[in-house]
Amino acid sequence: LAAGAAGDARAAAAGAAWLSTWALENAWQVCFQSLPSPGASDARVSATAVPSAALLVGAHAAMLSGALALRGAAPGGGVNLLGALLVDLPTGLNAGWLAAASGIGLSLAARHAPGPAAVRWLGSADGGAALVGAVSVYGAGIAAYLGGAPHSLLVGVGYAAATAWACTGIAAKSDVAPQVAGAARRGALIAAAGGAVGLGLSLLALVSKK
Repeated sequence: LAAGAAGDARAAAAGAAWLSTWALENAWQVCFQSLPSPGASDARVSATAVPSAALLVGAHAAMLSGALALRGAAPGGGVNLLGALLVDLPTGLNAGWLAAASGIGLSLAARHAPGPAAVRWLGSADGGAALVGAVSVYGAGIAAYLGGAPHSLLVGVGYAAATAWACTGIAAKSDVAPQVAGAARRGALIAAAGGAVGLGLSLLALVSKK
């Protein structure tokens, strides 16, 4: 939000979303601190993992609302580089990173959920791979849309970069199941492709104006 000091209106467009996300992230930190040590019962782990996952999903939704607000905001006199670097890019990065964190949180919650087998499947290696794939495809679509207008290009770039970064980190972990690692490697490419589509759409929009 530092761009607000430079009089950039884009800070105001995303300000409420940042505050909401910050509050939800703080609540998540407090909740996650109560995660029990390994060996605890599924019911005890679920008591922390389920609300923690819900808070992460809520934080992602809040930051995504800010990203969408930046996409929908009128460009005004053109692209403001300061606003793009200090508001747009961080908003996209945070929204994308929180989507990946939400997927991890949902996988942990599903692994210990007392519900039906279909829910627990999401906590398995195959289910985790499906979650990674879903997050990357979702992220690619969001990144392409957010970056598809010149005035919000860096929002989409940030979202794609965070998603690809998260997938790359997952694939590099030595304790990750092969199915999950493979899905993460593909996910990084899918997310990057979404960012590239957004860039192409922005360039096309700029060319068509001339």
